[in-house]
Amino acid sequence: MKKSLLFDSDCKKKTLDGIELVYKAVSSTIGPHGKTVLIDYAGNVVDLTKDGVTVARNVSSQDAFEEMGCKLVKEASHKTNEAAGDGTTSVIVLAREMCGKSMELPSTASVLGVRRGMMKARDVCLEKFRECSWMVTKEEDYLNVAMVACQDEQMAKTITEAFLKSGRRGAIDIARRMDEPGIEYEKLDGISFDAGWINSSCINDPKNRAVCNDILVLVTDKEIKSVHALMSVLRSMVSNKDEKGQPHPRKEILIIATSIEGSAMGIIAANNSQPDKLYIIPVKAPSFGMQKIGMLKDIA
Repeated sequence: MKKSLLFDSDCKKKTLDGIELVYKAVSSTIGPHGKTVLIDYAGNVVDLTKDGVTVARNVSSQDAFEEMGCKLVKEASHKTNEAAGDGTTSVIVLAREMCGKSMELPSTASVLGVRRGMMKARDVCLEKFRECSWMVTKEEDYLNVAMVACQDEQMAKTITEAFLKSGRRGAIDIARRMDEPGIEYEKLDGISFDAGWINSSCINDPKNRAVCNDILVLVTDKEIKSVHALMSVLRSMVSNKDEKGQPHPRKEILIIATSIEGSAMGIIAANNSQPDKLYIIPVKAPSFGMQKIGMLKDIA
């Protein structure tokens, strides 16, 4: 397969053209007074949005070198969305400005020196942001943020109520209703997910359920197959002490992992068959990929 190569200013110009393409499509959505963008999907579906990362995701170029520039800023936007959930359009605007300024640098400029200067400027900006920021605590503050995001008074009020009731450590899941129009929310104490026990030895209820109270919980995105790995974790959990410095009286452990099998599952079944031993409930982690990681973080 043939490879096309570009060097120096030609490469920089093509990459910058790709960044400029994403910038033009996304920058118009920035801020509370940003404009909306029409996106034509396959299957005669048209979407109207002012979400920067959604717009950026649908921008591409037929030129391979410009496409690389598109991918650079789209990746920056995606990472910002994953880390903060907002600021995706601002990242693209800033990236475009920084890349544009780089074209003015002489070819003899030190790349490491430029990076060190950027890091110093970043630290100064972050410090200024911390000085002028404040904690969102009032209902009015939540409502203002929601209004900027959705531009709909009823929806903003519903979002505000949901945030205030769930608290700072709560998790909010949003789903589209397909049966009838309207906006509503439901508050659930605790957490639930589509997964159950994966070994019948943990059943302790007439309804084929594993029921426990005040249980220790182990959450991991790893696979547990080895007895040694499992036993070292269990010993560590059981040896932990409570607030008074006394050993935990709990002898029940819930393990949520990507998979539990092999000799590890054998020792769990053997433990559960003896009433004086640890009672362990193995559960397969819900969902897949990045969504699974997010759900495990919520559980933890």
